[in-house]
Amino acid sequence: MKNGKEPYFVLQPGDARQELLCELLRGDGYTACFIDEKSDLRGAYIIAPAASAELRARAETAGARVLAYAGREDYLLGNAEITAECAICLAIERSRAVLCGSRTAVMGGGRIGRLLAVKLRALGACVTAYARRSETRRELAALGVAAEDIAAADDALPQADIVFNTVPAMVLPEERLRLLPRGALVLDLASRPGGTDFAAAERLGINCVHALALPGRLAPLSAAREIRAAVYNMIKEGDF
Repeated sequence: MKNGKEPYFVLQPGDARQELLCELLRGDGYTACFIDEKSDLRGAYIIAPAASAELRARAETAGARVLAYAGREDYLLGNAEITAECAICLAIERSRAVLCGSRTAVMGGGRIGRLLAVKLRALGACVTAYARRSETRRELAALGVAAEDIAAADDALPQADIVFNTVPAMVLPEERLRLLPRGALVLDLASRPGGTDFAAAERLGINCVHALALPGRLAPLSAAREIRAAVYNMIKEGDF
């Protein structure tokens, strides 16, 4: 690719991330605009989180290429890094105490859970991560994070100051929420419907937040940069 020349970028509309991504691409010298029904897609790179059959058919007709970045591991890792940092920012804002010395549980040991646990530990929190898979717990332990089977969380919840959930399945039902001490904070980072019984949390008066789409809400510029990096890597690698 050469700046100022074809091909050009066409973006699907979204939130602040896409607006800033468009600005970044233009700042790099490329033509970039948002797609609509009348867009000329000839020779374009179409940037989208995922590609529907309809979008791919339209791209094929126009000789365009779709850059569906959301499933790429480099993007997922970068987005997880941003999500973990944003979750910590939100916890500092919503918690009654600093993270240093806080008793913190992280439910799940995937990309976000691992990064979050490591960052919390670096800030001085007393962190335990809970994961179902033994290999995940081994990986967490290798990173210096205390790790237990998720079934063992019941023993720790009565002392927890903050609980972060990253598991997109019901891991914090009402019976577990009842174990939490007064004033505990629950931040659920999992995609809808989340892993917390939010109705029960409200009934019990628990400070609970379903913190969705944190990169787009709290760090859209960083998120846009991650998308741009993934897009450029896809073009370089021919991953269309």
